[in-house]
Amino acid sequence: MRKKTRINTFSKAMRGFSLMDKIPAVFRMLKAVFKGEYKMKLTSMLLLLAGTVYIFIPEFTDLIPFIGWLDELTVLGFVIKKLLDEVEKFLNWELETKSSTQYEDVEAKIIK
Repeated sequence: MRKKTRINTFSKAMRGFSLMDKIPAVFRMLKAVFKGEYKMKLTSMLLLLAGTVYIFIPEFTDLIPFIGWLDELTVLGFVIKKLLDEVEKFLNWELETKSSTQYEDVEAKIIK
């Protein structure tokens, strides 16, 4: 029960951080996903990938300057929100994993 409370407190504290504050966690999350340690939902991966491709690979030039960029800004906002949500899930997973590993180490030392 105490571990769950600590994780909830951690989640509430992390909500105040911006994307810039979470960039190191984004790289740790990507590394864990590629290593197969952290399972990210397929839909989340596809949405993040599709949004990023839509923003950074221009399919055609916008005909009306500035107004034509509104769709990219909307998608960018969605991608950032989705990324922040996924990073928060990852940080919770990381905290659970590390705390359970620490408890196992302590239990092993006590038994020895």
